Amino acid sequence: MENADKKVEEIFKNGVDYLEDGQLEDAIKAFEEVISLDDNDAAAHFNLGLVCMRMVRKDIDREELYEERTDEEAWILRAISEFNKVLEIEPDNMEAKKNIEALNKLLGMGV
Repeated sequence: MENADKKVEEIFKNGVDYLEDGQLEDAIKAFEEVISLDDNDAAAHFNLGLVCMRMVRKDIDREELYEERTDEEAWILRAISEFNKVLEIEPDNMEAKKNIEALNKLLGMGV
């Protein structure tokens, strides 16, 4: 079991490194792998939510907004879903609550 825990920690660390380096697709894969091994890993869900938020910003910064904005909306909804999972595991996580609130405002603005 100890080796499995080390593997999960290593994958998680790689995900954080990818996120910090802006390698968002790789970060998504890493956090999804951690979650597939432990669905109750609040930190992996939280970081996956952050990656989804960055994906929205990346599209906005590149002015790649599609007319219907379905891509950005999908990332926002996925981020909200990840932060909601964090709240299932850690009901008092204020950062997750703040992120959900901010993302709902974005949806309300039609992003």
